[in-house]
Amino acid sequence: MDAQIERVKLENKHKRESITLTCPQCGTTFHASLTLSQKYCSKSCMRKATRDTSSRQCSVAGCVRPVRARGMCSMHYHRWRRATVGEPNPVWDERRRANYELRRARKKTNGPVEKFLNVEVFERDDWLCGLCGEPVDKDLSWPDPMSASLDHIIPLSRGGAHTLDNVQLAHLACNIRKNNQVTASL
Repeated sequence: MDAQIERVKLENKHKRESITLTCPQCGTTFHASLTLSQKYCSKSCMRKATRDTSSRQCSVAGCVRPVRARGMCSMHYHRWRRATVGEPNPVWDERRRANYELRRARKKTNGPVEKFLNVEVFERDDWLCGLCGEPVDKDLSWPDPMSASLDHIIPLSRGGAHTLDNVQLAHLACNIRKNNQVTASL
């Protein structure tokens, strides 16, 4: 009985080795090493092919973003998750706010982009508003009009860079009043 099983295994191995397949992920030719239904040349190609979601679009009407989970893009998935499971909105801590500013600056591609925390700029400016010169209260937070905000001296929309030389501390109200002007008209 064992000899017959070994003979069948050997025959199947010869069949697999005689068939040449093409990997749909990388395009290389290979011989099936596991089964005749093997589709990819390696586990890494299989992972890449099954992970590729950029070709599929979000199932929500009107959304053209690529699929991330449950047939939805990241935004719609998180919305669904918060609504059904009760997952809370993530907290806007210093690190998340700094990453937001960095992404926003990179979208504009105005030149060099530096990574820094807003608090570093606020400490450098001794918690004094760069637009009106008045002190900024450290304990206030958004959306209080007198809370601290990061102001680009030359705005990103006007070609300014996201660097330490081009940012300053400003009251939220002063920053909103300045809008995207190069000089403050307070």
